[in-house]
Amino acid sequence: MSYPSPYSSYQPTGAYYIRKLLQYVPETTYGTTPTASPSFTQAGVVQDISNNTTMTTTQFRQLGNRDFYKNIKTGEQYAIQIKYLPVSKTMMAYGVNLAGGSGTVGESISMLLSQDINTTENYVLFKGTRTESIDIEVTIPSVMVTQNFVCQDVTTPNTAHGLTTPSFASAITTVPWTGANGGTNALTINGVNYAATRFKVTVSSNLDKVQPIGQSKLQFLEPTNRAITVDFDVVLKDTTSLADLKTVTARAATYSLDTGSSTTLTMTDLYLEKYSSVDSATANNVKMASFSGVCANIAI
Repeated sequence: MSYPSPYSSYQPTGAYYIRKLLQYVPETTYGTTPTASPSFTQAGVVQDISNNTTMTTTQFRQLGNRDFYKNIKTGEQYAIQIKYLPVSKTMMAYGVNLAGGSGTVGESISMLLSQDINTTENYVLFKGTRTESIDIEVTIPSVMVTQNFVCQDVTTPNTAHGLTTPSFASAITTVPWTGANGGTNALTINGVNYAATRFKVTVSSNLDKVQPIGQSKLQFLEPTNRAITVDFDVVLKDTTSLADLKTVTARAATYSLDTGSSTTLTMTDLYLEKYSSVDSATANNVKMASFSGVCANIAI
């Protein structure tokens, strides 16, 4: 419940006035939110939402004037970034897994949230949404996911959501994953376990954003060539990984995110490309090694 401020004629809003947390439903037709009894799923324990809307324009000038003559709208661009703590692999799969139907970047989704604006609940729908890129970073305190989406449309906040008997997702009560969820041998490269203190993977789907002449919004939003990068810090154990790096040898690798649900990042042909370490006379710590590279394929 929100209350009007005694110092203003309206009530400012904030993240604390979000009523229906960010949730999503798969689309059958790209850019069309299912309206008949859609069942929504929570994205995760959401920490931040960045909603970005840009109207593309063309300026025209004419002789005899230093200022432009007209500014004409030529298109609409919508993007959203969310940071969340996962409790399952479902939302991450929309960014990690190769386009191939349900539960991958090949399936578009609609997302919804509601927030009080001047004490009244307003709904926003993010339609025709696909993942542009996803970062999954594991540290001791948390598994933090940053997922960047491109949307065909983001509706203006409205007191009506326009859906018929929707089933909105309840608030998450499950404890989010931390680094401990992956177990004691989370990182494995070529069958060898390494003690990692940080692990990060980034997957980009390089979406092709196609806006045909005569349309203000995207008609096609297609995943193209994937780019997968990995970087991690481990307690120095052996020289094997450095040797693989120097010969650019492909290795199979896995990273366990949650042993309870058997959620694992499986990497095919991991090529390590960079290595760094530091020795210091004043350091009160064991020697660490930092590696980064690329891999040909990944799945969750």
